[in-house]
Amino acid sequence: MWVNKYIDDCTDEDLNDRDFIASVVDRAIFHFAINSICN
Repeated sequence: MWVNKYIDDCTDEDLNDRDFIASVVDRAIFHFAINSICN
């Protein structure tokens, strides 16, 4: 998955935000899916 590739390319400092990034991406995908279904 491209998200893991993106996270792997981050610096060590950014890796501390791995969970945060994952949660944001999960929400974005969720909202995108809901919008696709509703529309």
